[in-house]
Amino acid sequence: MAATHDNPGEDLTGKARLKSNVLWSWGAQLVFVASGFVMPRMIDASVGQAALGVWDFCWSIVSYLGLANFGFGSSVNRYVATYRAAGELDNLSRAVSSVAVIQAGVGTLMLITSLVLAWGVPGWFQDRLGTHADTTRLVVGFLGASIAVQLCFDAFRGVITGCHRWDLHNGVQAGTHAMTTIGMLAALLLGGNLGSLAIVYFTCALCGELVRMTLALRVCPGLKIRPRNASWAFARQMATFGSKSLVLGLPPLLVTQSVSVALAAHLGPAKLAILSRPLGLVRQLETFLNKFNYVLAPMVGSLHQAAQHEERRKLFIESARWSVALALPPTLMLAILGDAFLDLWMGPNYLAPGLMATMAGGMFLASSQGPAAQVLTGMNRHGRIAIVNIVLVLLVLVSGTILFGEIGWTLHRAALLIIASLVPPYGVLLPIYACRRLQVPLSLYLRRIFLAPLLCGIPLAAVLWTLRVYFRGEPFLILASGGLVGGLLTCGLYWNYVMTQNQRTQVLQLLRINRVPAVEGKQAT
Repeated sequence: MAATHDNPGEDLTGKARLKSNVLWSWGAQLVFVASGFVMPRMIDASVGQAALGVWDFCWSIVSYLGLANFGFGSSVNRYVATYRAAGELDNLSRAVSSVAVIQAGVGTLMLITSLVLAWGVPGWFQDRLGTHADTTRLVVGFLGASIAVQLCFDAFRGVITGCHRWDLHNGVQAGTHAMTTIGMLAALLLGGNLGSLAIVYFTCALCGELVRMTLALRVCPGLKIRPRNASWAFARQMATFGSKSLVLGLPPLLVTQSVSVALAAHLGPAKLAILSRPLGLVRQLETFLNKFNYVLAPMVGSLHQAAQHEERRKLFIESARWSVALALPPTLMLAILGDAFLDLWMGPNYLAPGLMATMAGGMFLASSQGPAAQVLTGMNRHGRIAIVNIVLVLLVLVSGTILFGEIGWTLHRAALLIIASLVPPYGVLLPIYACRRLQVPLSLYLRRIFLAPLLCGIPLAAVLWTLRVYFRGEPFLILASGGLVGGLLTCGLYWNYVMTQNQRTQVLQLLRINRVPAVEGKQAT
């Protein structure tokens, strides 16, 4: 007989924690953003542009090891939420134990694989790596070992987030990353090289996973992870769900890393360092949006278990609307002011005119449609579209790689290949399929999520372009004026035309303002 939940009064859908979970996620992401700005600049200043490209190249290689997760992390996330909502704690323990046993074995295998890669990669790319070959061996080995450790402990991530405790999950991530950044900065200041950075990264990753395991067992007291609780029946169920999640989430990693490796192989690590900076900024934006999106899958899983179909539809439309609204201003900032930012941040050696605008503008549609993937995942209806997406992505990626191998690679061609591979499946097909599964008219979806944000984006784009032209040649003034004026303009427009009356009231209550202004702005369309 399934065990019942210890606290029947607890909100098991996660709706009560939605706002706090998103705020915790965004707050933690600021640590990653700060590190993402500081570390590349410090590596460039300490060991040079070519070494920074080698660091990016090593990450492109070892990131493939993460595919061995087989999507189990998302399966734990979803099934912990659904089994807790149903009060089936016995099944919860069996499911998590099954995944934990499998991932321990997979993590061990990936550790061995990372050692093989560390031995082989420097020889395979000797012509491009040159004097960095020995350093590459050390970096690939320790970064690969870090991925292996994370795979071994990945089930505990799913337990924490499946309990809707994104505050703890993101707190551990932010704390670990802050510790890693401080350690890496200290290593550079003491004269260390890329190998020293990789060792610091591995040590901090191991400590972070041990902390995460301890917290997971505390937030889910009914959970018992034991090898004897592992079941092949549960393992197959989790693997089936996880494989669909893996296929759905695989293309972005596959495309960006494959293009990065190809560019480094043809043009060298220094060119990859130039591409990686605007690509990194766009991925920071995507991560910022995903911190909002990822809380949706376990919520939808709980609502799906409770057959609250109308609540699911409302959550889908509202989350998609805010995903577009949140993506648009930073996209315009990067597209219009991005070159000034790169000049001020990394220096003129990292500038490729138009590259930042191409990456930011081209990826907007794919970046802003994340809620569709998470809602489908929560409903366990993401298998078919995942297969269609990966087939389409592979066709474009392989065709583009062959074409550019013949006519030659450039930075802009690499960026266009990434965009052409990812935008049609994730920016177009995925939301259309989600609307069909949730019985949401496509015309209603497009009108509700795009109309108000895009209308607000027109004056914002005009102001940012005017400031760029007026302060031409002065990157600091461009960014300072663009950030201040653009931020104020966006807040005013969104307050009046994007936020609903209820959302404005909640913001005022959050700011401890008791009296709502008598004149309210126009409601969102």
